[in-house]
Amino acid sequence: MEAKFYDDINKFYKLTTPFLLKREVENGLLLSLLNSLKENIHRYGEEMPLLISLMEGNTIKLIALRTPPYDFLISYTDKIESIDVLVEELLKRNEKLPGVLSLNECVANLSKYLLEEGNKYCFLFTDLSNPTSNSIYLKIGYRPVIDENHYKFLPK
Repeated sequence: MEAKFYDDINKFYKLTTPFLLKREVENGLLLSLLNSLKENIHRYGEEMPLLISLMEGNTIKLIALRTPPYDFLISYTDKIESIDVLVEELLKRNEKLPGVLSLNECVANLSKYLLEEGNKYCFLFTDLSNPTSNSIYLKIGYRPVIDENHYKFLPK
């Protein structure tokens, strides 16, 4: 699934309106906001709205819209995993999500707590194949110490 971010309200409106109309009752507020934004992009404030679609190929799976300072609105989706993908993408962009701590905030807060409790060191085992999380750990002060391999022996 791929997240796409839009700056052009007309392009976003043209792409997403047919998707939203398929579930018009559930998506009524989003449709109303899109119509308002199409008329005046700054109707809800000077900051540009955040316009997002989650795509699987050429198929829309979810629409999200935020008009700062207001919260995100998310369209109806039949794929609940879409919400996880959306949250992950928003956190990568350092968007603030009330009630959702980013991975780096969680690890940083826990690490700080452990050190303040008197521990001299704080260790973290990571998956080397995940460059996103590893870059986050480096940004909050962790450094690589050792690479390990784990083997599992199975009976014949």
